[in-house]
Amino acid sequence: MDTLRTMLLFKGFKESLEKEYTYDPLKSTRFPLWDVFLENTPAIPISYITEEAGLTFFASACQEEIARLELVKQDAEEAVSLSLNRYTKFNAGSSQQISSVIYGIFKIPVTRRTKPSKKKDSSWGTGNPTTDEDFITELLRIFSPEDPGLYSPPEYQRGVESYKEYRVRLLTWHKLVTTSGEPIQLFAFCAALLMWKKTSSTITKLRGYVHAGIANRLHPSLNPIGAKTPRYSSSNPNGQNISKGGKGKIPASLISLYPQLRNPLRRFFGPLPGREWWSIDYTQLQLVIAATMFNSTKMLEQLAAGRDFHDAMARIIFSVPASGSVTDEQRGITKNCNFGYWFGAGADKIDLTCGIPGMYDKLASLFPEVPEALDRMSWQVRRNGFVTTLGGY
Repeated sequence: MDTLRTMLLFKGFKESLEKEYTYDPLKSTRFPLWDVFLENTPAIPISYITEEAGLTFFASACQEEIARLELVKQDAEEAVSLSLNRYTKFNAGSSQQISSVIYGIFKIPVTRRTKPSKKKDSSWGTGNPTTDEDFITELLRIFSPEDPGLYSPPEYQRGVESYKEYRVRLLTWHKLVTTSGEPIQLFAFCAALLMWKKTSSTITKLRGYVHAGIANRLHPSLNPIGAKTPRYSSSNPNGQNISKGGKGKIPASLISLYPQLRNPLRRFFGPLPGREWWSIDYTQLQLVIAATMFNSTKMLEQLAAGRDFHDAMARIIFSVPASGSVTDEQRGITKNCNFGYWFGAGADKIDLTCGIPGMYDKLASLFPEVPEALDRMSWQVRRNGFVTTLGGY
């Protein structure tokens, strides 16, 4: 019966697709949706073969990492409670409790809210004050002391020291944090909370891989029409979104103290013995499109010469001499700044991402055509209700 239903559905859809038309703005012609279907059908067997082959991953390594991170998570949760001068357990997973601390105890003004629930009033400003990772990271940047290492909670050296010795060191840290003023206390709270959030997220993903894996292989679903844009989506689990080490928004000083904040998940995947994985990608394609769209002569010249634009900008932003090398951290921050600037981020966002006041103004002096083009685009949206892509769509 499933086969019969499928064939009847196909017949009905085929008749509809043959009657319905779409418009090609590049050729200024219309053609039936059935042609679109035929154009995309070759992707179906490729998707099926890819799903069948799957992704090889190391399940035993995932299990070991889960066990290790459970202990890290436990220590982080205790540090969250002690940073608040509490001896009762604080629920680090409760948005309500986090909100009561940030906005109630420390009196941080509400600058962002979550998207309101559909069941409640959906008007602007009715969502709850945000407590997400990005906001916690912003607070860490704002309230970071000169020596953040001084206020980082001690790590429990299991197998080296007794729990009693660890508790003495932990309570010494607790006394230092809670007597050093509210800014230090807020910093310590946010650092421990972010550690708990990141660790919990990593554990959940690793457990998902282990649960879905079959003989050290994952078989994610590939959905050719799963996204609104003409690209694939992936699910059960998502094989297209496996972290390579966290976002560049976290300050380098914190990463050195809390390496778990950038826990790469791609290290649990890899080829079987005797096989190779190849990574094939376009070179700086998004920047090429942006430079073409904004007609940026400086940037187009650099890209045409095959230069690494992010590396060149990192040297300008961080004043790296010609004889020196740009670090991975500097390049990562610069990449976020570049994309943010070219895709419409404001001055506050760019300065915060880069960690250098006045960086937006510096970028605007180097590439003045960008804010001018974005202003024109903004007015086009207000006037017409839409924007036009380079392809005429």
